Amino acid sequence: MAPRGKAAANPDAWWQQAYQNHPDIEAAFEYDLNGDTMTPGTKFKVKYNRGEFKFRCLATNVRTGKVWIDCIEVGSAFRSFYPESLKGVVKPKRRRRRTVKKA
Repeated sequence: MAPRGKAAANPDAWWQQAYQNHPDIEAAFEYDLNGDTMTPGTKFKVKYNRGEFKFRCLATNVRTGKVWIDCIEVGSAFRSFYPESLKGVVKPKRRRRRTVKKA
């Protein structure tokens, strides 16, 4: 008998249920920053902080009105920031074509 195929694990499963049991906090998994839509896994930079961070979710406390962004520091720990402190989305670097000099 052949082994059954394992269902693909959802890497965002924990995040999708992180605030599910907390009645005052609502999580959104998309955020628009300067015309760029951030989804889970999008890399971005934060003002006055070194390094890059991966977006996870935008959390809103309905009772107090506070809004923050949950993220993971690339290669390190879980962090949270206020949306005002975001600098921008990290875009992939484009390679430039080499120009041939005419002799």
